[in-house]
Amino acid sequence: MKIAIIGGGVIGTSLAYYLLKESKSLSNISIVLIEASEIAGGASGNAGGFLARNWHNGPALKLAQLSFDEHIELASKFGDSYSFQFVKTMSVGFGNQKSQTVRLDTNFLNSECIERHSIIGQQEDCALIKPYQFTQKMFNLASQFEGFSFLKAKVVKISQRELTLESMEVLEFDKIVCTAGPWTPTLLKEIDICSEKVHSIIVKVSKDLPLDPVAIFGEISISRKEVEIYPRMDEIYVCGDVGFVDKSSLPETSNQISINNDIIQELKGFVDSVSTVTKGLAITKSQACYVPFADHPILSKVTDCLHVASGHGVWGILLAPGTAKLMTELLLYGECKSLDLTPFSHFK
Repeated sequence: MKIAIIGGGVIGTSLAYYLLKESKSLSNISIVLIEASEIAGGASGNAGGFLARNWHNGPALKLAQLSFDEHIELASKFGDSYSFQFVKTMSVGFGNQKSQTVRLDTNFLNSECIERHSIIGQQEDCALIKPYQFTQKMFNLASQFEGFSFLKAKVVKISQRELTLESMEVLEFDKIVCTAGPWTPTLLKEIDICSEKVHSIIVKVSKDLPLDPVAIFGEISISRKEVEIYPRMDEIYVCGDVGFVDKSSLPETSNQISINNDIIQELKGFVDSVSTVTKGLAITKSQACYVPFADHPILSKVTDCLHVASGHGVWGILLAPGTAKLMTELLLYGECKSLDLTPFSHFK
C-alpha cells in the first residue's frame, strides 16, 4: 500500500512515524511525505509547545488525554532532543498593583508587575516542548524506515487517488491524507477551516540560570489583552495580543509568511517590562504563523482513499501524537480501536 501525506507539519510528520512504526510487521507499505516549503515551516515550528492533559471538554478531552499519554511515552525515549519538561501552569494578571498575599513561584518574572496569580494546571498534567525540534524529531524517526520518502513539491489538486503537483506531474496512491493545516481548504473545499495569524518571539537566556518550569497565561490589566510566556529550558517564548493586529491573508506556502516588526517589538517591549531575565537580550527569533481553526479537530475519512487530519487550532502540538495513532489505525485497519472518531468527522 502506497500512502501520501500532504503537509510536513507536526500532524504529517507524526503520522508518517506512527504509520511506519505500526506497519513494520506488514509488507509493502510505503509513505511519501509531501511538503511545499520545509518541515515545520508553519505553526508546527512556531508554536509555544504547551501540553495539557485535561484542558478540553467533550469528545476532544479523550483525544487530548490519549495524546498527552503518547507524548509522555515519546518523551521517555526522545524527550531530551526537544526539551520536554513537566510544568506548573499559572494565570497571572500584569499591572501596577503588586499582590501582597500570594507568593509568586517563578524566577523569571518581576514580582513588582504582578497584581494577581493563581495555579491553573498541576505539574503532572502540563508540559512544555520545543515544537520545531519535536516536529523535526518525528520527521527524522520516520526517515529511518525503509518505506519512507520525502518529496518537496506543492500539491495543487486532489482527484480520487491522484495528486497533481505544481509541475503538472500526476502521482497515484492507494491512500491520501491531507494534513495541510490552514492550507487544507485550498485542496479540499468541503473542509471548513479558517486561520488566524499569530506572532511570537524567542529570547535565549543564560544556561547558567535554569528557568523555573512554570507556564504563564497572562492578562494585561489595563488593556485586558492576553499573553503567554513559556520558559523552555534555555529560552523564553512569548506570544499574545499586546497591541497591533495583523490580518494579512494566508499566502500560498509557509515560507511566504511575512513578519510584522511592530508586533515583534511590542512583544519584546512587554516581556522586558515584566521579566527579570530578558531585558538587554536580543530577540533570538521573530516568528509568524497561521493557526488552523475548525469547530473541532477533524480526523475523518472523506472517501475510501482520501482522509483528512487538520483543524486542531492552538492544540496541534498537543494533539499530534494522538491524531497520528488514531489515523494510523483507520488507514491500516479500516477502523479506530483507541477512540470513536465519529465526533471528529468533517461532515457537519
